[in-house]
Amino acid sequence: MINLKIIEQEKLDIIIKLRLELWKELGKISDSKEYDFLYNKNMDFFEKKFKENSIRISTLQNKNDEIISIGIGIIIDKPPVNYEDLGKEGYIFNMNTISNLRNKGYGTIILNDLVDFFKTQNVKRITLNANEKSFNFYKKNQFNGSDLNMSRIL
Repeated sequence: MINLKIIEQEKLDIIIKLRLELWKELGKISDSKEYDFLYNKNMDFFEKKFKENSIRISTLQNKNDEIISIGIGIIIDKPPVNYEDLGKEGYIFNMNTISNLRNKGYGTIILNDLVDFFKTQNVKRITLNANEKSFNFYKKNQFNGSDLNMSRIL
């Protein structure tokens, strides 16, 4: 059984370690000193976003409570445009599903949850940076862009 769970601030340690392990695996983090520095910077960032109620960390977890799919959405404040667009823009990052569980709709569940969160926060536009592998996934889910910078108007 797969369950959608929203990560609360108390579980940030798990998410930050997952993020840093990915960057370490990709060769972006050079040593333990840099890892520790980035851990603290990430913790400060995420705690601030939680206090502002401007973040959503959505996960799908298996019956053993292991995260199999994740997505993070934050709200970026920009100057207001008019009464209907108060300048809130959503940004999605760290969308990932365990490789052997891809193409089962899990990413779409996460993405839809993030879009719903943005709608409740009166966000009018969502942006993200896709990669070559995820471009068609986002295109299929109503994001537009001619390059890897994509957006969706709500």
